Amino acid sequence: MTKIFKKTYLILIFSLLLSVFFSLLLTADTVNLKSGEKIKGLIVDDYKDRVTLSTVNGEITILKSDIRSTIYDTKEKELLKKAQNFQRRGKPIQAYYAYQEVLELNPDLDQARERLDYLRSFIETKLRKDLRTRLGMKNNLHNDFKIKNSTELLSEELGLMLSRGDKYIVVEDVKKRTRTIIEAGIKPGDKIVSIWRENVAYMDVDEVAGKLVEPKEIRLVIERDAEAELKNGQLFNGYTDIIDGKLKLTREGVVVDNAEEGGAFDSAGIREGDLLWMINGRETKYMPMDEIIDTIKDNRGKAIDIVIRRNIAFWKEKDRI
Repeated sequence: MTKIFKKTYLILIFSLLLSVFFSLLLTADTVNLKSGEKIKGLIVDDYKDRVTLSTVNGEITILKSDIRSTIYDTKEKELLKKAQNFQRRGKPIQAYYAYQEVLELNPDLDQARERLDYLRSFIETKLRKDLRTRLGMKNNLHNDFKIKNSTELLSEELGLMLSRGDKYIVVEDVKKRTRTIIEAGIKPGDKIVSIWRENVAYMDVDEVAGKLVEPKEIRLVIERDAEAELKNGQLFNGYTDIIDGKLKLTREGVVVDNAEEGGAFDSAGIREGDLLWMINGRETKYMPMDEIIDTIKDNRGKAIDIVIRRNIAFWKEKDRI
C-alpha cells in the first residue's frame, strides 16, 4: 500500500510539473533569433543592447544584435515595448501617447504611469533648454559659444561626476557646491541602475547624464555596497535581534521594513525601504525568504557583505531662462 501511495504521489507531482511547464510555454514571451532558433521564457530585464530571459533552464542573456524579432505574450507588454522604442529613438511625443495606451489596458501599471510623468517633465524642460540655446546662439554673447554635452551640463547643474563601470554608470564624485544631490543622499561609488524606471545598464556616460539633466524631477534607483556587522543574537530569538531590524517580502523582492537606530543594518547605512539585492555575493532575486533569514542566522556575530538598491527622488533647482 505504501509503494502504491508513493507511486501515485510521484505521478501527481510529475503531472503538476508538466502542467506548469506547458502553461509557461503557452504564456511565455518568444525570442526569434537570426539563426532561426526560437527561445521561450519571460523577459525579466530589457537593457540597451541585450535582454535577460528567464527560461525553464534558468536565466540567459541574449544580445539584441542576435535577435530578429520578439513576440510578447500580452498586448500590454507589446505596447509597453512600442513606447520604450519610441523613447529610445528620440520620439518623446509618440512615446507619451503609447504609454497612455498601456495605461488604458492596465491603469495600475506603475512603470507606464511614471514614464508618463517623466516624459511630461522632459518635454517641458527640453523646450526651455532649446529656447536658451537658440537665444545664446542668436545673441552670440560669446564668440566661442558652443553647445555643451550632457556630461558637462550635469557637472555644472548638479555637481555630479560620472564614470563607466562594467555594467552600470558609477558616481565618481559629488561636488560640494551642489546642495540638491547631497540632500538626496547620493554618494561617490553609487551605481545608477535605472532612471524613471528605465534600466540604464550598458549605456555610456553621456547618455545617462542626458537623462539626469533633462527633467526637473528625478527618480532613480541606485545600487550601493554595504558591510553589516551582525550581532551575536540568540538563534531561538529569530533574526530581528541579529540585524536590529525587520524584513518584508514585496513584489520587488525582500525589503528592509525597519532598521533600528544604531543597530547592525543602520550602522552599515542600510535603511527602511532598501531592497536587499545581494547577500555575501548571492543575488536574492530567486532566494526564498526563509533562505535569506537562515543566511543571516548562520552569520550572526560576523560581518556580511550586502548590496542594496534604493529608490531616490528629488527636485532640481528651478531652471532659469
